[in-house]
Amino acid sequence: KHLALTQPLTKIYDVQASGQSDPGVGPAAFCGVGLTVGLLGVAAGTFFLIKGNECS
Repeated sequence: KHLALTQPLTKIYDVQASGQSDPGVGPAAFCGVGLTVGLLGVAAGTFFLIKGNECS
């Protein structure tokens, strides 16, 4: 109950689900490619850091 309401207020929300609720492989593939590129970048940076310290 609420003091400002003269009668009870009830709302029912009906969600219409789309035909395809499964997102597919797109987000997983994007995440996998991003992680792979990131790890390759870390490996390349470490390699060049060590190589640069040996030459100096």
